[in-house]
Amino acid sequence: MKPQIDLSFYLVLDPQLCEPLGMIETARMAAAGGATAVQLRHKQADTRQMVELGRALQQALAGSAATLVINDDVEAAKALNAPALHIGQGDMPVARARALIGPDMLLGLSVETPELSRPVRLIPIWSIISGPGRSLPPPPNRITKRPSALTGWHRSSGSLRCRWSRLAG
Repeated sequence: MKPQIDLSFYLVLDPQLCEPLGMIETARMAAAGGATAVQLRHKQADTRQMVELGRALQQALAGSAATLVINDDVEAAKALNAPALHIGQGDMPVARARALIGPDMLLGLSVETPELSRPVRLIPIWSIISGPGRSLPPPPNRITKRPSALTGWHRSSGSLRCRWSRLAG
């Protein structure tokens, strides 16, 4: 049976934004403050490093209501027996991610336009995350993205059978 994850307080960890506390302490404090999901996102880490960080986060989150979600790294998510993997549009096709993780791990997808949600209609997806609601400074070596055009879109997407949330920023 697939786990259920509450998206009401979804923290996306980033190593640079978590300084000076670090990702583990930031996650621990967020969980103590009511975070319900913590996504491990570290674009420079290899799979071994993601697994090490993931294990440390699992320990830090133990006993809290927060669930660990792994960003992009299928092998790390599988090694950690994570309940969920989150991918972006440019990471890999949704169908490939679903085939790699199997039917029991939850799969989340970032989308920026309603058109990009089309795979969700065909592949079992747990959540769609859009955003941010306003422009944010881009991560290093990334193209700046426009604010999400999805305002109100979730209301018109009645055929989608997944959770929908939007990044704040």
